[in-house]
Amino acid sequence: MKPLVTIITASYNYAKYISKTIDSVINQTYNNWEYLIIDDGSKDDSLDIIKNYCSKNEKIKLLTHPNNENRGLVETLVLGIGKARGEYIVFVESDDFIAEDYIEKKLAFFMQNPEVKLICNPVNLVFDKTPSENFIRYIDNVNKYWTTHSVPHRLNDVISLFNCIPTFSCVMVKTSAIRYCKFNSPKPAWVDWFLWGQMANEMVYNYPEKLTYFRIHNDSYINLDNSIQDYLSIYNFYKEFYKIIPMPNDILHIIRFRIKQILRLLKYKFLIIENEVFRRK
Repeated sequence: MKPLVTIITASYNYAKYISKTIDSVINQTYNNWEYLIIDDGSKDDSLDIIKNYCSKNEKIKLLTHPNNENRGLVETLVLGIGKARGEYIVFVESDDFIAEDYIEKKLAFFMQNPEVKLICNPVNLVFDKTPSENFIRYIDNVNKYWTTHSVPHRLNDVISLFNCIPTFSCVMVKTSAIRYCKFNSPKPAWVDWFLWGQMANEMVYNYPEKLTYFRIHNDSYINLDNSIQDYLSIYNFYKEFYKIIPMPNDILHIIRFRIKQILRLLKYKFLIIENEVFRRK
């Protein structure tokens, strides 16, 4: 019997994009799936669009928080994962979309490689705004990493240095591997990195095809505002992140781990202090 796959989309005020997202799930060549769309209190037309799809396809379910409240990304993901019945979970953010053979190809690899717990993939970038140089540099670094790590492996030597999985929308994971992770990321926008850090001792594979369309736009959730609150959340993120991720395997990587830890904490501590000083002037 074909395994059930749960697709999860956290939805919030992306009415102009979400139809493309939903259509990409409906058009999958693999058909034993359930689709959970968890709306986080959208104020635009997202709910009407989602309800219309639900009325036409019984495999699509709409979930909301009590009284349709806005609870944030973390609680929205926790709700969806808690309701997932599938053996595998696919994440598709509500401004992204996936190739029609996304599930079929990744599931085939899972079946042939049962030790693998998570499969990611490179992404097609869809720009609705001009990307920053930092973002392009980050994507280049991600691609370079996976080019030199083409077989299933653990991420415990790299995940403390940077997030080599650029978006939830390129991840398919075994439900049993993620269900008991901690989701309490001090910076909710980086909850994915928080999760992959906890899974760094699991076997991960990067499927070599660009099966995800990753949209970058002015309202992207990942955008930073360079405020003292943002710096504080990043500082707290790193402080907690380094507590939960497993140590690297060898002495060289352990040294890099410790140096990166100290430099990051010092950097954001300085930015917080600097921001406070200028605010008082």
